[in-house]
Amino acid sequence: MLEEFEADLVGIGVLVESTEVNERLVDDYVSLTKLTDVNVREKRIDVSEGNIVKKLNV
Repeated sequence: MLEEFEADLVGIGVLVESTEVNERLVDDYVSLTKLTDVNVREKRIDVSEGNIVKKLNV
Protein backbone atom coordinates (compact mmCIF):
# COMPACT_ATOMS: atom_id res chain seq x y z
CA MET A 1 0.00 0.00 0.00
CA LEU A 2 2.90 2.35 0.72
CA GLU A 3 4.19 1.93 -2.82
CA GLU A 4 0.74 2.42 -4.31
CA PHE A 5 0.43 5.84 -2.68
CA GLU A 6 4.16 6.64 -2.98
CA ALA A 7 4.31 7.07 0.80
CA ASP A 8 7.03 6.62 3.41
CA LEU A 9 6.47 4.88 6.72
CA VAL A 10 7.31 7.25 9.56
CA GLY A 11 5.68 5.47 12.48
CA ILE A 12 3.07 3.02 13.68
CA GLY A 13 -0.01 4.06 15.62
CA VAL A 14 -2.57 1.76 17.20
CA LEU A 15 -5.90 2.52 18.82
CA VAL A 16 -5.71 -0.14 21.56
CA GLU A 17 -2.72 -2.12 22.79
CA SER A 18 -2.98 -5.22 24.95
CA THR A 19 -1.12 -5.66 28.22
CA GLU A 20 -1.10 -9.46 28.10
CA VAL A 21 1.13 -10.27 25.13
CA ASN A 22 3.89 -12.87 25.21
CA GLU A 23 5.78 -11.51 22.20
CA ARG A 24 5.32 -8.19 20.40
CA LEU A 25 6.06 -8.14 16.68
CA VAL A 26 6.70 -4.38 16.80
CA ASP A 27 8.32 -2.54 19.70
CA ASP A 28 8.31 1.05 18.46
CA TYR A 29 4.69 2.22 18.21
CA VAL A 30 2.29 4.78 19.67
CA SER A 31 -0.95 3.63 21.32
CA LEU A 32 -3.89 5.79 22.30
CA THR A 33 -5.32 3.34 24.85
CA LYS A 34 -4.26 0.20 26.69
CA LEU A 35 -6.65 -2.70 27.32
CA THR A 36 -6.19 -3.55 31.00
CA ASP A 37 -9.07 -5.93 31.79
CA VAL A 38 -11.98 -7.73 30.16
CA ASN A 39 -14.73 -9.09 32.40
CA VAL A 40 -17.15 -11.14 30.32
CA ARG A 41 -19.52 -11.90 33.19
CA GLU A 42 -20.05 -8.24 34.05
CA LYS A 43 -19.74 -7.18 30.39
CA ARG A 44 -17.04 -4.69 31.35
CA ILE A 45 -13.91 -3.62 29.54
CA ASP A 46 -11.31 -1.51 31.35
CA VAL A 47 -8.89 0.69 29.43
CA SER A 48 -6.22 3.16 30.45
CA GLU A 49 -4.18 5.73 28.57
CA GLY A 50 -1.70 4.35 26.10
CA ASN A 51 1.96 5.16 25.70
CA ILE A 52 1.24 8.30 23.67
CA VAL A 53 1.23 10.36 26.88
CA LYS A 54 4.79 9.30 27.71
CA LYS A 55 6.00 9.76 24.14
CA LEU A 56 4.51 13.26 23.90
CA ASN A 57 5.67 14.21 27.43
CA VAL A 58 2.19 15.45 28.33
